[in-house]
Amino acid sequence: MRLIWIIMVVFLCTACTSKIDRDFERLVKTMEYRRLIEKDNKIVLLEDFESGMKSYMEIASGNGGKLTADISDDSPVFGNALKLDYRKKLVTTKNTYAYVYFYGKYNFTNFSAMQFTIKTQGKGGVMDIQLMETDNDTWVWHKKNFLVMRGTFESVLKFDDFEIASWSEGDRVFDRSNIKGLVITFNPSPILPSQTILIDNVMLLREY
Repeated sequence: MRLIWIIMVVFLCTACTSKIDRDFERLVKTMEYRRLIEKDNKIVLLEDFESGMKSYMEIASGNGGKLTADISDDSPVFGNALKLDYRKKLVTTKNTYAYVYFYGKYNFTNFSAMQFTIKTQGKGGVMDIQLMETDNDTWVWHKKNFLVMRGTFESVLKFDDFEIASWSEGDRVFDRSNIKGLVITFNPSPILPSQTILIDNVMLLREY
């Protein structure tokens, strides 16, 4: 009986892993290679959010999190911005998160930093920025208390401050010429009823 139980557990784990692999393959197959916009000494990844942006971006929530994502006209910089709204009853599961995934193949070699504008309610939470290489290395910028600052402000992240992620499977050498995706992840504080975040004006800086 115990042997049968072990076999069932192994089977279920294998099935879950296969689903994750299939989902990842689906994401890779649907990637779109978007032409970047050159502007002054910057490359604009997202300057003004529009309804058509979802063709190259995925908004999702994990572990049962309640998240709404919309294009808002309450942008702190331009006419539109991405609005992430965490609804009530978010604390029903642990490790609830939401992420914004920008598909594409980028060469960041000539850039030293990333800049974006964010507007928060200052209720707390964790924000991560991830750069994923084609060799399956992931480089992370992690800020535990980043979302406690209330209001609208610009943030500049130096690529030199990114650290290798523990789950990386590549050569663990930061090769910014082969970036296959950029992920912005939000983990809200588990004690909060709701949180609204606006993010806009995402761009790369050649010099900082």
